Amino acid sequence: MNIEIPCETIVRLASLIPTPDMDIEPIFRSIRLENGKAIVTDRKYMAIENLNFPFVGVDHIEIFPALLARCVEGTKTSERISLICNPMIGYTMVADDPAVNLHVKGDTALYDTWYEKIVQPALKGAITDNGAMSCDATYMARFAATAPSGMIVFESPIDRSRPMVVRDVHSHDWCGFVYPRFDDHPPSVGATVPRWLGGAT
Repeated sequence: MNIEIPCETIVRLASLIPTPDMDIEPIFRSIRLENGKAIVTDRKYMAIENLNFPFVGVDHIEIFPALLARCVEGTKTSERISLICNPMIGYTMVADDPAVNLHVKGDTALYDTWYEKIVQPALKGAITDNGAMSCDATYMARFAATAPSGMIVFESPIDRSRPMVVRDVHSHDWCGFVYPRFDDHPPSVGATVPRWLGGAT
């Protein structure tokens, strides 16, 4: 199956691919292509983009440094990368660079349940506030960089007991989720003005 993905999209989504120093399963160091959507996650945040390409099925592609560099340059001229995907035989390539296999082999079981575990719990929307939101600024910046406009809005109210929905302010084709990782950020009360600025705390 041949599909085309804008270089700009690859560069944005690659922002969330886990870095080499992160302890994470290899299958998550990829962009997942699934039924017209591109998905990327570091298991703290997930970004999903509706690209409407005709590919039916699932493929995981590795964004090698050379491909990323090409896409960074291609973004300047609105270039699109043409991929030939054949996950059945475990080979995915850029059409004009057939020697490099982008297909990521590995156990996809943890990734295959992304919709049931991340999207479905958030379908109805939060009803009441449940804990204040806290985040690591570095991870949040990487996550926000995947959004087409770079401007994101969180659902309201915030319910930390389940994945939180995030949308791009200007694009309807991007959706993100923040995982409820209590081991990383234990529930806390909301921020207040400190005593040294005239507040109560």
